[in-house]
Amino acid sequence: MRLNKITFKNFMPYRREQSVVFSSGSRNVVVVYGDNMRGKTSFLNAIRFAFFGYATARHLRNIDRINLINDEAKAIGDWTLSVSVEVETASAVYELRRELRPLQHVAHPTSDADLHETFSMRKDGVPVTGKDRAFEMNQLMPEGISRFFLFDGELLQEYEILVRDTESAPKIKQAIEHVLGVPALTKGGDEIRTLLNQAQERQADDLKQLRSLTSQAEQQRTLQKQIHTLREAQARQRAEYDKLEARASDLQQRLESMSRAVDLARQLHEMESELKLINGQITSARVRRADLLQDAWRDLIEPQTVLVRRGLEEERDEHLAKVRSNAVTLSQIDTVRKSLAASECVTCDQTLKPSATARLVDRLKDLEHALAHSQTGLDRVSQLSNQIEQLAKIRGLGLADRVIEAERQLRGLLVSRTSTQNKIAEVRQALREFETDAVERVRAEREQVLTLAASIEREMGTRAADIAGRTRKLDQISRMLSRNPEARGHRSSRLVAAYGALDRIFTAGVDILRDRQRQRVEDYASSAFSQLTSEQDFKRLSINENYGLTIIDEKGREVPERSAGAEQIVAISLIDGLNKAGRRGGPIVMDTPFGRLDWVHRKNVLSFLPEMAEQVVLLVHEGEMERERDLPLLKHRISKVYRINRISSRESEIVLEHEEFDS
Repeated sequence: MRLNKITFKNFMPYRREQSVVFSSGSRNVVVVYGDNMRGKTSFLNAIRFAFFGYATARHLRNIDRINLINDEAKAIGDWTLSVSVEVETASAVYELRRELRPLQHVAHPTSDADLHETFSMRKDGVPVTGKDRAFEMNQLMPEGISRFFLFDGELLQEYEILVRDTESAPKIKQAIEHVLGVPALTKGGDEIRTLLNQAQERQADDLKQLRSLTSQAEQQRTLQKQIHTLREAQARQRAEYDKLEARASDLQQRLESMSRAVDLARQLHEMESELKLINGQITSARVRRADLLQDAWRDLIEPQTVLVRRGLEEERDEHLAKVRSNAVTLSQIDTVRKSLAASECVTCDQTLKPSATARLVDRLKDLEHALAHSQTGLDRVSQLSNQIEQLAKIRGLGLADRVIEAERQLRGLLVSRTSTQNKIAEVRQALREFETDAVERVRAEREQVLTLAASIEREMGTRAADIAGRTRKLDQISRMLSRNPEARGHRSSRLVAAYGALDRIFTAGVDILRDRQRQRVEDYASSAFSQLTSEQDFKRLSINENYGLTIIDEKGREVPERSAGAEQIVAISLIDGLNKAGRRGGPIVMDTPFGRLDWVHRKNVLSFLPEMAEQVVLLVHEGEMERERDLPLLKHRISKVYRINRISSRESEIVLEHEEFDS
């Protein structure tokens, strides 16, 4: 089976109708990135809901259907939820669609009872209904084996518990045997046992008329009644135990909620303190920026003042040149005037002739004319010098870069404040949803429930052993009666003999199947483990009757202690072994599978994942699977990369980022 497409609307954080197209062919990996609390697990739950009509929270507890509908949609009166999945097998294409709607005349649903669920199936476009639909669903993906294809980090931890604890998780063992096909035989054995019990009852009725067999027949009848009474009591205890287990799960969830509330309250206090600090930093940054701006004008006008100062200096130099030139002219005028007054040249002491006197008079006129047309004064030079001196005082302080940096820091602080305010709003909203019961009271009740459940479980074990013992004794009496010459003529005795033989055959067959399947799981898991582990001394895995796995080193010794990362590698190896040894394959959708893996093991797992199934969908966050480092390991196997974006605390959007990621 292969997933082609999923479309959902108003499912948990996904309000608007959104679709994801999956991979096919050699590029069989889809990566979906999303931060925590943005919708990765909800995406996994959308697939689970489409197939089976429920979604799970922590500890595999079902989420109330009323809580599956997006809160933003509820706020505007839209109470319709829908999820559709298109899947393809070797023989057909199926479309599964499941919807939740309010019951007629219910405007504002408050519980699951106010909602109506509809489920439809199409096979190659033709509607499938009734018993045919149940048959087709069982062919696609039986619910009992879905846990080996759709699983999150918590379920992976369950497998980790199983692979390191040989006496735990009987439910997981039961699910494992389901995927391996064991129930097909055990159910047949149960049918045979029912027929055998009925035949034994008829045999007791038939043989009680025979005097020689009266006591045995009566003993047989007594054992049957005792077994029937014990089984009825066992059924009542099982029902009571299941209720206690469910209650313990509810109390555990409440405890976790309370613990989460305490953690959220601590986070809120820390974020409020951080916000106060940021506000103080913003105030300081604004003061610092204002101080810088008080003098920053110097840097802004300095280039202009330099140009003006240069112009004034040029003008001053021109005036100074004129002053010097005029001084020379005045000296020449003074000399000419002295020579004319003395009628002799003051330079050579010769008497001036009339022609020379005339030339000096003309010279004096020219000099006086030149002096008259180049008037300048030292006052202007002094004025210009004073202006130049004042402009020289306006110098830049090199504050431009500091102002830019101060502005950048202020913008960063404002962004941080907005982000922190949004987080505070989300935490406050989350806190409003938690109960305020006393933690100790809930914890005490949970301990009482667990103690009572453990007591009932011990009683059920004792009763089961009692039933098994009485059943063996009943079978012995029935076989003995069936061999009796007087009894052999009765049809009931022949049926007891036949059904007894079949019961023994089925019992032996189940044991043989279990042994063979366990060995296949061990072989496949060991092969996967050898490719995943980075420890060269670890050679293989060994499986026990509860499907617990133990690491065996190169010297054939068990490895008693292993790291959390090693346990996760063993758990992934078990999942791969179960998928390969199971009755059918399917897509693997993994939520946060790399949380505790180091780089080497993560690299090995990433390289191995595309071979685990025909399709692999990885729901991860950036810290778990780094884009630049990890994606290149899968670049030729990735079909699409999606990202879950935050719209608000109650809404997310999934968008396609890349197709056929190659770099």
